[in-house]
Amino acid sequence: MRVLVVHNRYRSATPSGENDVVDDDVVRLRAAGVEVETYFRESDEIEFFNFGQKAGLIVSPIYGRQSAHEVSQALDRFRPDVVHLHNPYPLLSPYVIRVVKRRGTPVVQTVHNYRHVCMKGTFFRDNQICLDCSGRTGPVAGIMHGCYRQSRPQSAVMALTLMGHRSTWRLVDRFLPVSDFIGQHLMASGVSPGRIQTIRNSVRDPGEPTAPGSDFLFAGRFDREKGISLLLQAWEASRMADRSLTILGDGPLRDVVERAAVNDRIVWLGRVSKEEVGRQMRASGVVVVPSTWYEGLPLTVAEAYSHGRPVIVSDHGGLSEVVTPETGWRVGPTVLEWVAGLELAASADLSGPSLAARAYYDEHLRPAQALAQLLKVYNDVAKRPETAS
Repeated sequence: MRVLVVHNRYRSATPSGENDVVDDDVVRLRAAGVEVETYFRESDEIEFFNFGQKAGLIVSPIYGRQSAHEVSQALDRFRPDVVHLHNPYPLLSPYVIRVVKRRGTPVVQTVHNYRHVCMKGTFFRDNQICLDCSGRTGPVAGIMHGCYRQSRPQSAVMALTLMGHRSTWRLVDRFLPVSDFIGQHLMASGVSPGRIQTIRNSVRDPGEPTAPGSDFLFAGRFDREKGISLLLQAWEASRMADRSLTILGDGPLRDVVERAAVNDRIVWLGRVSKEEVGRQMRASGVVVVPSTWYEGLPLTVAEAYSHGRPVIVSDHGGLSEVVTPETGWRVGPTVLEWVAGLELAASADLSGPSLAARAYYDEHLRPAQALAQLLKVYNDVAKRPETAS
């Protein structure tokens, strides 16, 4: 089996779980004996573009000439059985799907967000859920609101991209959403259920879990979608003088976190390595995921479960699918509901939820399970026997 993995990597200044998922997939596929070649574009490239290249960015979401040419070369050289696409924006464009399909090669896409219908990809605007462009309504509202990079002209380009490539997306052999919730939105936009296979994000086994601590941990980007402001407001209003909140990460709302960290119950450690995230999870009792947008399946939840740590999450999107009464707490995305959730978790005996979280990981979120699903999809679309390597 030969697989060409195609992905537009997000900026390194904004750490992305999606980039991590792509990298982990490549490592696991190669370890399983799959011949993998990658074609990656880096959004960091844009900083070094000349004037002409930057001018070309206006149309690159619709048609990325360089990427189309280089993907074509990769197909000639590598001759893959399957092309696996992740994020096509802004330097690749969905047009690469047409390049691949002209060769008769199957295409699958892992779907991490809602970019097929929402130009921001998040269904989130003005600090709240927005479904104005969901289903088959079209992205006109996104232009009016300037949803893409807070620019109406750029939003208009993305609207043209989304509308112009509707027929392109029909060429994809299999969509692989990371949650059933994302899959439901794909169906609402016109994708048939037979072309959708949920494959959840997974993380490597960090080893036997330790006994849970008693404090709380947040690890993620500091932006409105990730709910850091919601969490800090709820923490300030809670009555837990004997508990602390450790915060890992950085982002646009850094000043909000800095102001809150003067509280001796809040410890902010900044952006840390993956290894340090693991150490902090092992030291914690509960991992909090207060996302205010419809998350797919954030790696933070999978990592928490792998360490045997229960979670508190906002009860919507893909988060609702993976958090049970045994593995954590689902609460509404309001300050009062988060206060209640934090206080409930603080008063709980965490030994049972800790065991349940690890059991959920063992049953659903191990890399071997996701890999087996992915290989089956490859074999199906390439029309190869399932035993093929």
